Amino acid sequence: MKNIYWLFILLVSLSFGACEADPEYFQEKNSYVAFNGSSSGVTENAEGELKIPVRISTVKPKAVTVDFEIMVDGLDAPAEEGVDYQIINESKSLSFAKGQLSDTIRIMAIDNDVLDGDKKFIIKLKSNNAGISLGLENGIKTQFMVTITDDEHPLALVLGAYEEHDYNLEDGSHDAYSPYDITISPDPSDATRVLISNVWGEQNVIVATVDLENKTMSILPDQVLANHPTYGDIKFVRVDTSIGEYDRIGAIVCQIDDNGNITTEAWAALVEAGYFGLYGKSEFIKK
Repeated sequence: MKNIYWLFILLVSLSFGACEADPEYFQEKNSYVAFNGSSSGVTENAEGELKIPVRISTVKPKAVTVDFEIMVDGLDAPAEEGVDYQIINESKSLSFAKGQLSDTIRIMAIDNDVLDGDKKFIIKLKSNNAGISLGLENGIKTQFMVTITDDEHPLALVLGAYEEHDYNLEDGSHDAYSPYDITISPDPSDATRVLISNVWGEQNVIVATVDLENKTMSILPDQVLANHPTYGDIKFVRVDTSIGEYDRIGAIVCQIDDNGNITTEAWAALVEAGYFGLYGKSEFIKK
């Protein structure tokens, strides 16, 4: 969760800082292998590979082989390997050398000229030869959803995998927490709308309308970015910089360039008690 800017939080932090506690050390038994994220997407006509990082967290890095498998059971529009995509790691395994803590599953989408909709598949971490736990607690981050977006879709220019870069409103500096990997996919119920996943690094879906004729995208107002256990819903809210106030009624208007890159206007991650971030703009850079 991002830093919050209230004075009493600082005071509480200072008071706790005055007390010393015994440090907790990471133990070898806590080692795990996991995906960095949970989902991403690629347009079927993408020239480059979709790269999905897998990491090992351990105090004694050693050579490890991690096997993975593909699953499509239960998916409404399953992608077919060899038809919709190719896995570059043909052995469906990753080989971590001693001291290597990150490796990459590489996917190449296969293009066609048919409007057949988006396709999905799941990559699941299957096993490893070092007895390291798979995923975090309760198996979190052992599976990764890949969406292959149909490039014949009318909104294809703004569909696929993106990197979100946030810039602070006060000084225009790049926010230390970004970039984030996000995915823009079509809204199956409305051909003029898109669904933006994992905005601000949170597990969410934000709805936006797209006007390609005028190269604009409008993020619908007052949508929930995340939920804080103390402060409640964190809303994605427009900031009217002309008067220095939050606009909870107006949409956040974005500009789209010829390559599908998107730039938002000023916005805030807002709760009723204050805010978790003020941003002069965010850039969604297409991968």
